Amino acid sequence: MQSTPTVPKQFKTPTTRDAYRRGHARGFNVASWQNLPKVGETFWLDGEGRVTVEKEGDRDQWNVLQMLAYDGESNDRQYSPFEFTASEFNKARNSEARWEAFDAGIADGIQDNIRQRMKSLDIRDVVVR
Repeated sequence: MQSTPTVPKQFKTPTTRDAYRRGHARGFNVASWQNLPKVGETFWLDGEGRVTVEKEGDRDQWNVLQMLAYDGESNDRQYSPFEFTASEFNKARNSEARWEAFDAGIADGIQDNIRQRMKSLDIRDVVVR
């Protein structure tokens, strides 16, 4: 279950705090859409090419899960309703700051989801972050 994230101190304005929270929710959700990859599974990722999971419970399994989440998030930006978020951020006076906060939120949301899943599976041999 997703909790309210702690917004990093560098995002001081209400608009960047909001962008971070929105990014966090997006990252957390996109990570939750991914199944835990099994040993021997091979995936094609736009940014990485062919990726194969080699060890269960090893960092490799979790790295592939993270890559799948980032790939899914990147691909999802090509479709509505994301164009409304992009338009809002691009038209804003502090556009770069909003994008920075949003992308940081996505990264933290993905990591929080993976960390939560690791804890629920009682896997302690992998440290995320």
